[in-house]
Amino acid sequence: MFRQQYPALTKSGFRIEDMMSSQVIAIAGTQRGGKGTLAAILATLSLALDSGLNTQYFTAGVDVYPFSCNLISALKYPENDADGADKIVARDLLKFLKGLDASEPYSHKNLLLVIDEAMRLLSLLDESDRTWAIQYLLSRFAKCGGTLIIVLHGSNLTSVVGKATAGLADTFKQSVNFIGCVAQSVSAGGLRKINVASGEYFKANPNNFAEPVSGGNLGMIPNWLKIELHPGNGQPDPARTLLKFFPELVQHHQPAVMPRGEKIAPDDAVNQLESIFSKPTQDVEIAELEFVSISEADLEQILNIVTSAVTTPVSFAAIRNSRKWGEDKPSVRYLRGAIAQLIESKQLNGSEKLGFTAF
Repeated sequence: MFRQQYPALTKSGFRIEDMMSSQVIAIAGTQRGGKGTLAAILATLSLALDSGLNTQYFTAGVDVYPFSCNLISALKYPENDADGADKIVARDLLKFLKGLDASEPYSHKNLLLVIDEAMRLLSLLDESDRTWAIQYLLSRFAKCGGTLIIVLHGSNLTSVVGKATAGLADTFKQSVNFIGCVAQSVSAGGLRKINVASGEYFKANPNNFAEPVSGGNLGMIPNWLKIELHPGNGQPDPARTLLKFFPELVQHHQPAVMPRGEKIAPDDAVNQLESIFSKPTQDVEIAELEFVSISEADLEQILNIVTSAVTTPVSFAAIRNSRKWGEDKPSVRYLRGAIAQLIESKQLNGSEKLGFTAF
């Protein structure tokens, strides 16, 4: 199964090997940008390739991805309130890291350490412990021999590392593979907006996680990996979709008891509020993934949007966000393919930077 799905992802432009090109992978970006989703995808693929991997998964809160691992989250401490449970998880993480630091170099070559909501967990530690943990993770962890996937919330290294460890920033830049992602704002009806993951990833500038490095595009999650929905928010869930191909890697984490003070809205309420944000997905055949099939109706729609615009040139964002699409707004990848086809056939002229006009 792995031999089928891995080439399918790479053929769709999702550059997995570039993402896993370092022992320390830091996924950074805005809230709801898809950071945890990518961490779960990379962890699942790593497990599929190496069934003997020792996967340790630390996270704040209770929104966990069900891939096979040793889970340390608030679900482990249901007798505590939400904040109290997270504090215990933070202490568990610190104890685990101290153990790694005391071990022989390269004695944990089969370790995959995943830390989601890292800044939330680290913020719950005393300042001295927090500084030590960040220094260890970003400068010395690699010596244990394992692989670290850490999810960070911040705009740059200084916001993550802080002044106490700012002198190590240059070292971090050399040893960490920074992956950026961004959320996109979609309409919730009327003037209301909500942020959802764009599904696009890039190699990020350590000085500005929102800025890709030159040639750093890492691709977009393909539509065939957006079939399953998240049980909490009803949005397409690539991590859970991927696990459908690897049922042996699914783990139903126990105990499934909510810590006191932690509440999740009923599924029907969430689905009613957020169904408007979900773009219908299509079950694409694996063998067809290397091709992007553009419908003639969509090509005509793009030309209609451009030719009927009050001002020209028309920006890429304006085309994609046009009301003429209704609730079925095209993905960035699909729209780029369609516009490229129209430019090649000399029906459109321009670029994403300058905007587009019709011939």
